[in-house]
Amino acid sequence: MTLSEKILELCSWFKIIDRRLPVAIREINDERRLARLQVGFSLLGGIFGSAYAIFYSAIGHTAGSIVVISCTVSMVLTIPVLMMSSNTRLVGNIQSGVLIFGFAVLAAIEGGARGHALAWLATSPLCALLLARRPGAYVWCIIAIALTSVFAILEWMGIAVPILYPDRWHYPVNALGYLGLPIFLCGLGATFEGTRAIAVREKDEALHSLATANKRLVVLNAEKDEFLQIAAHDLKNPLTTMQGYSEMLGEGIITQADKVQATGKTLFAMSRRMTNIVTELLDINAIEQGKYPVKLEVIDIAPVATEAVERLTLAAEKKSIQIVFHTPSVMAIADAKALGQILDNLLSNALKYSNPGTTVEMRTAASDEHAVVEVVDEGLGLSEEDQKKLFQKFTRLSSRPTAGESSTGLGLSIVKRIAESMGGNVYCQSQLGIGSTFQVMLPLAAAAE
Repeated sequence: MTLSEKILELCSWFKIIDRRLPVAIREINDERRLARLQVGFSLLGGIFGSAYAIFYSAIGHTAGSIVVISCTVSMVLTIPVLMMSSNTRLVGNIQSGVLIFGFAVLAAIEGGARGHALAWLATSPLCALLLARRPGAYVWCIIAIALTSVFAILEWMGIAVPILYPDRWHYPVNALGYLGLPIFLCGLGATFEGTRAIAVREKDEALHSLATANKRLVVLNAEKDEFLQIAAHDLKNPLTTMQGYSEMLGEGIITQADKVQATGKTLFAMSRRMTNIVTELLDINAIEQGKYPVKLEVIDIAPVATEAVERLTLAAEKKSIQIVFHTPSVMAIADAKALGQILDNLLSNALKYSNPGTTVEMRTAASDEHAVVEVVDEGLGLSEEDQKKLFQKFTRLSSRPTAGESSTGLGLSIVKRIAESMGGNVYCQSQLGIGSTFQVMLPLAAAAE
């Protein structure tokens, strides 16, 4: 932010200007920038015009006072014209015309080249270029140069231009006129620089937002591709299996009772696998849209952990893995159903990545401010690279399930999101080839009270 912009913002200059911008052009960058400059120019013109009108009236310069008041009123009225029409081209031409012809008339009654008004007229092309759009700005520049040339020629030819105020005020009028010119131009320059800086800042913010949105779109597109890959691979395989077995059952190929029973179990396992995949996809979608239901209350995490162990005992027995659990009572602020889903996921992962004959441990504890649940396995462990991307969506780790179990890469992402929605978090400590410890930390009920 420039010094001029800081000064103007301190005195609420741009807040005053922005309140007078037409709603229709507030979202159009270049139009908004030009409209800010035109409003600022009108306000500056009103301030300086009022001051000079008062001074001219005080010294008896009636004609000059009338000209200045007329120009000041015309300049200030361009603000409502802009607000009603949203036409910056029209307003820029009006302001340029009022400025050029106003100072031309003042020069004609204040001595031409012998008065300060000609200096103001000589600088008006710059104002026209700032305020009006091409080609109108060029036309006003030509008119201003032509009018200035007329007064210069008159002076060169020795033709006197009248001064319609008392002679004794000639030097004070010129002195104040010449002094006011650089002050006015400084104000105009600061307003221009401020509007330019704000426009650049707004553009940079818009570009940053666009870049962020584009990055997000790239991520979403990658996730969409990953989702399609999951749908094509993870759902196709069980569907193909189910289709094959169903066809054999329907055609009577499988008739023996024991084979029918085994086929039914396979079909059930495949359908449950598909259900888990779809459920995880729906869960992550609900979490990202803020629609995942979480009802926080004081709960004992011990029975929730124990129930999770019981639900997965059969799966552990199938892989000859022993689950050891030590779950003393610990009160936490959490959602029992959501915590159950977290623990099911962590315990299922521990079994999935552990070899037969190993042990998985579940334990609860309380720290100073947190209720803690830990799931410890003696499985494959995680490399440092895998740990960095552990809780990201659709993450496929270098380690693979030891019995060929399926994985969508969504489970741990869901776990982390659910834990965070309850005011907690999930952490992992792991060593490759030794095992992993997943730690769920939730607000302790005693600490919350």
